[in-house]
Amino acid sequence: MKKIKTSPIDNQPLDSFISCKDFTVSHETFSIFIDKESELLITTPRPKLDELGRYY
Repeated sequence: MKKIKTSPIDNQPLDSFISCKDFTVSHETFSIFIDKESELLITTPRPKLDELGRYY
């Protein structure tokens, strides 16, 4: 897993938005962060490519 700490738009720090639990597939807790300027929401941590099948 890779933690995303900055916006992919302007490389500015992200702010915590909400913490969630996946009750259907992985049963893991993950966070959603926000780039306040663009209002872009980012799920973190992001799975590595070889781990994506566990989540979809």
